[in-house]
Amino acid sequence: MFLDEEKWQAFRERQLHPAFRKERRKVTKHIEKKNIHPYRLSCGEYDKLAQIMIREASSSTPTNESHLILISPPPCLERWKRAQTKILGEYTFEETRIIAEL
Repeated sequence: MFLDEEKWQAFRERQLHPAFRKERRKVTKHIEKKNIHPYRLSCGEYDKLAQIMIREASSSTPTNESHLILISPPPCLERWKRAQTKILGEYTFEETRIIAEL
């Protein structure tokens, strides 16, 4: 066994203590504030976004040619750009736009 029972219980109690959780949340919020490219997707994540992008690409091809074309998943960079874009097409932050245009 990696840890004996006493050490495990002490660790568990410390992790579940409300003061520890409050402090951890404060640290996490501080870290999240510094992130200039925040995570903007819901629980569907990048896989769901990729499926949406594939569906859009397949619907843009003519129907008589759609059985001939195999649509591959979009590159990671394209998914990231799409995830960082607002509904109207603008990027969430200026820094994000600069990186996306590189």
